Amino acid sequence: MEDKDTLLRQFFAGTKQQIPDAGFTRRVMHNLPGKRRRAPRRLLLWDIVAYTLAALLFIALGGIQALGSAFARLLEQAAAHGHYDLRTVAIVAAVLVFLLCRKVCSIR
Repeated sequence: MEDKDTLLRQFFAGTKQQIPDAGFTRRVMHNLPGKRRRAPRRLLLWDIVAYTLAALLFIALGGIQALGSAFARLLEQAAAHGHYDLRTVAIVAAVLVFLLCRKVCSIR
């Protein structure tokens, strides 16, 4: 394989030609279409209805209570293992809220 590579390099090195550019590259780059900026997507009526329905279902099906009980269990387990301190709980809560907000914002 290396012999073939060497032979190809030698062949192309001997037949290499310089073609004058004469501004061709600059003209091509100048005429390429620009990047289109996508307009921000507007919140449609359908989006508002879907988000409202999702929030209502979350509340109606006990999502808030489920989150509260899960967080309480997490605190109980942390206290049982001696890893309970207010600073740690605050950091975990802040990270979870940040991740939740980021996920909600990326849905659109």
